[in-house]
Amino acid sequence: MADVRTLLAGIVAALLPLTLAACTSSQDAADDGPLEVVAAIYPLQYVAEQVGGDRVHVVGLVAPGTQPHDAPLDAELTAKLDDADVVLFLSGFQPAVDTAVTSSDTSSDTGADGPVLVDAASHTGDVAIAHDHHAMLPPAPPSAEPSADPSPSPSTPGPPADPHFWLDLSRMPSFAQHVAEQFTELDPSGSLTYERNAQNLTAQLADLDVRYASGLLSCERREVVSSHDAFGYLATRYNLHTAGILGTDPTTPPSTPDAAAARELAAGATTVFTEPLVDPRGADELAAEVGATTAVLDPIENVSGDDDFVSVAERNLTTLRTALGCS
Repeated sequence: MADVRTLLAGIVAALLPLTLAACTSSQDAADDGPLEVVAAIYPLQYVAEQVGGDRVHVVGLVAPGTQPHDAPLDAELTAKLDDADVVLFLSGFQPAVDTAVTSSDTSSDTGADGPVLVDAASHTGDVAIAHDHHAMLPPAPPSAEPSADPSPSPSTPGPPADPHFWLDLSRMPSFAQHVAEQFTELDPSGSLTYERNAQNLTAQLADLDVRYASGLLSCERREVVSSHDAFGYLATRYNLHTAGILGTDPTTPPSTPDAAAARELAAGATTVFTEPLVDPRGADELAAEVGATTAVLDPIENVSGDDDFVSVAERNLTTLRTALGCS
């Protein structure tokens, strides 16, 4: 019996350090704090905040209320990229961010040698969308039920330029799900939270998508002329015509084709839309030229104050219904 007790004591002594190490490791993981997430633009920041909840700390690279296309990336912001667990960005949208994430310190898409890089352009379908307004085609017959397949038709003419995929509300859930998966890879104990939050966000966006489809179903007009060419996804999803006075990047000079398409489409419109973060003079001048009024339509590239993605999207729907004479 003494030999058995001696043997058991030896086994316990051998296992005790392993048990303590496992407990310590678990405690260390719990004490690591929230995942550090950097989001290059607001729509991606919103998804990260909604999916991650209090298990993530999200930093936006662009200050609230500022234009994101040409936002500078200083040394402090670059350091935040290097120190992050996850970086969410949209390639082609911000040249400074594209340069930073391809640098040596942020070159990994697996997290092995740096933060996990999540490029929204790779996870939201075909971000390169064609604008039907350049060919001035009639809109497809509207339907209160949004299409099950949000991908644009490859036969649709026009330049593949618009990065504003979030304005097609049906595209956001797939990105939210991918973000949840990436968070789970780094924080497995939060998997149920991330999945539940992604599902809740999907349900909220699906409801808003249906409200857009039904709210824009029966309208006297379907022309959306705006300060810059940001509403191609919205127009394709909800059967509208769109043209921008400036191109998809409002910080670059207008092109002759863009200006001509906007002027042609505005001839049949009663409203020309300005935007919160774009100089309104071009839209004001075009509205005066064609005898139209102006209203603010927000591409939700950024927000300020108490606004968030959903509140601005709801306000946009109200603005569109009024301007287009929807019943």
